[in-house]
Amino acid sequence: MNKYEIAETAYKAEIEELKHITGRQDAYAASFGGFNFIEFKGNDFVRVNPVRIKEDYLLELEKHLILAYIGTRGESGRVQKLLVEQKEGYGEEEKIRILESKKELVHEMKMVLERGDVEGFGELLEKEWEWKKKLHPEMTNTKVDEIRDLALKNGAISGKTTGAGIGGHMLFYCKPNKEHEVVEALEKAGIRVVDFSFDNTGLKTWEINKEWKKY
Repeated sequence: MNKYEIAETAYKAEIEELKHITGRQDAYAASFGGFNFIEFKGNDFVRVNPVRIKEDYLLELEKHLILAYIGTRGESGRVQKLLVEQKEGYGEEEKIRILESKKELVHEMKMVLERGDVEGFGELLEKEWEWKKKLHPEMTNTKVDEIRDLALKNGAISGKTTGAGIGGHMLFYCKPNKEHEVVEALEKAGIRVVDFSFDNTGLKTWEINKEWKKY
């Protein structure tokens, strides 16, 4: 199986066997690894295009980012279901407008990363968070807002939840050399900061020979 086939198998297992409401993005990100511009055009069409970023830019970006675990959020599919069944606040047309705006940000993020504008990427993360909150009121809560405010007061320029939001993890982009101050403030508040690094290889599989000898 190639990486496309592996990603599709994982995606279909989640929606057909586990009955979760989800998208293809997680399966493809995990399968391919690295920074990719992934196009989803309907009718099962997916195209993965690697984003060409110089190693120096990636190291600088990684230095500025902080990942924090803010607690369990339950099943992410519940939030996805809320978005699908959204009936209050705005209509289908407005929902599509918001999603189109989020999609435009992806194109901007790709461009700023390719030219090494890591601070510009951090600023776009903040824009993405603003659009994300407009999708549904449950995209955030008092706890998330308080953690965000704490990080911003101590040196972060942006912060957003990952995935479906509400719980799970938050990603912060920090001002130069302010990362340690943000970490200290979060940990003092009881928030667990998670060590991470970018993965450039994606899924790895291997097979071992079970015929071995004792020495």
